[in-house]
Amino acid sequence: MILLRISGRYFKERRRSRLPCNRSVQHLVDSHEIVNARLGILRLNLGKRERLTIINVYSPTSSKAESTKAKREEKEKELDDFYRKLEETIQREKAYYIFVLGDFNAMMGKYATPSIRHGQHGLGTRNDNGERLADLLDSRRLYHGNSLFEKPDQRRWTWKSANGNTTNEIDHILTNRKWSLLDVAVLPSFDVGSDHRLVRAKVRLNQKFLKKDYHQRSRPRRPTYDIITLEIGRRRRAGWAAFNSIKEVTRQLKDPNLRAHIFEASIILRTSYRALERALLGTTRFEQWKKEQRGTDLRQLSQTRDQEEHIQRGKHRWGGHVIRRQDDRCAHSGAHRPDGRTTSARTSVSQAATGWPSRKTGPPGERVVHAENISEDGPSKYQSK
Repeated sequence: MILLRISGRYFKERRRSRLPCNRSVQHLVDSHEIVNARLGILRLNLGKRERLTIINVYSPTSSKAESTKAKREEKEKELDDFYRKLEETIQREKAYYIFVLGDFNAMMGKYATPSIRHGQHGLGTRNDNGERLADLLDSRRLYHGNSLFEKPDQRRWTWKSANGNTTNEIDHILTNRKWSLLDVAVLPSFDVGSDHRLVRAKVRLNQKFLKKDYHQRSRPRRPTYDIITLEIGRRRRAGWAAFNSIKEVTRQLKDPNLRAHIFEASIILRTSYRALERALLGTTRFEQWKKEQRGTDLRQLSQTRDQEEHIQRGKHRWGGHVIRRQDDRCAHSGAHRPDGRTTSARTSVSQAATGWPSRKTGPPGERVVHAENISEDGPSKYQSK
């Protein structure tokens, strides 16, 4: 039998899903539900968005007590179904306070080092049902209230065998709010006429914690250090800074070609932001939408170059330069020859360095058809008509 004390009020939870409560909290009962013969739910509405859910459980006994293999397998299946249903029930509840209590027939045992979900105080050693209970704590993020408070062994055991020789701690109280538990203790002076003793939990309901959890301040947005995003922002700022420097000049100019030339020379290499073109034309986004103008229409009105086309042409020029360098062709015109004249733009790099011409220049009226290199070391053979 479990006894909860909430704000100075008592109400009892009995085994086998019976949910009687004290009259002092009867008006707080919102609803109740009997899931099956081993699970029962009592929901309390405390006001001001405070909801409290009590789940009463009565777990099957351990399978090791069975004599035959078939009965042990049947008991194992019953335990699996019970904990699966209990986990689904806890997951379905959305109350701020959730308490799971009752006869788990599980021994958590005593541990030298506490964990996040349970303390180091206990009685005996952990059994199979205790392992299942520990897995439930981890999966549903609950806290084991019995092991959080230090008590003597005589004030810890909750069940005694019929012959009085065996005592175990198999009645447990679990919660999702660790700070809400003030004390969990056994009341030995209460005789309930059963082999179980009464377990009492003192619970604190704090409105400040509820407001803190429900009304959390929005966390400040962390800056994103994306290289592309930072580069786009940098180019936008550079474009607007360049436009502000020529804004007065473009307003006074009437020639659209000259204005577009100044805009391209100052801004187009920095950014392709569409708002700059609207500022150049003296229009707004609303006017553009009202006139049903697209970005290409703005480009035609401003008579500026298309940024994508400009970039593509630059890539093609650079690609041609790289190909000429790989073909051992010099792209620099004006290489001086020994006779004082300059070579053509497609002169070989090696020939430009040695001063040997690759083409023959004759008198006026004579046309050179082509030049053919016999070898890299020897002179060239020229054929002409």
